[in-house]
Amino acid sequence: MMWDFWGKSGMYPLILAISAISTLLVCEEFQLQTVHWAVITSVVTVQSLSEFTGKNQMLIDAFERAAGSFLGIYFGYVTVVYMQILISDTFRWAYYIMIFVAVILTGALEYILPGFRLSVISCLLMITLLSQVDSTYALVPEYALSVMIGVVIGIICSFIFHAYKNTQNKA
Repeated sequence: MMWDFWGKSGMYPLILAISAISTLLVCEEFQLQTVHWAVITSVVTVQSLSEFTGKNQMLIDAFERAAGSFLGIYFGYVTVVYMQILISDTFRWAYYIMIFVAVILTGALEYILPGFRLSVISCLLMITLLSQVDSTYALVPEYALSVMIGVVIGIICSFIFHAYKNTQNKA
């Protein structure tokens, strides 16, 4: 049987693609260098909001995705700042311990508030971004903007997807 691309199941991959392309276009307009983080965040946001639980719950979930991303960025930033202050190359193992602690904190946040699941991803991305030899703290605002653009576009695309599904269910 032929797969109906425009049917209920086919709209989801289309929304994922629209989310990714929209995010790329917005990031290019802002001339951001960390476009890849925005695209990843956008697609993960759409994926995490793919199940419709009602408009009110979806708004709460969308807020939690954005807040979780912001908190993850913050935890990652703080972790890297402390790594810079406390750790030298001779204590490289401490780097892994600090990542472990940061992931435990953001993972606990996700466990308590499941909607904050993007906090772990954002935290790890921030740590890996700032832990690179050639990175500077000037990337932090750009990274934060990239992630927030990805979350917002992912939320918008998720609402479009669910609006489409609702019209299909009524038809």
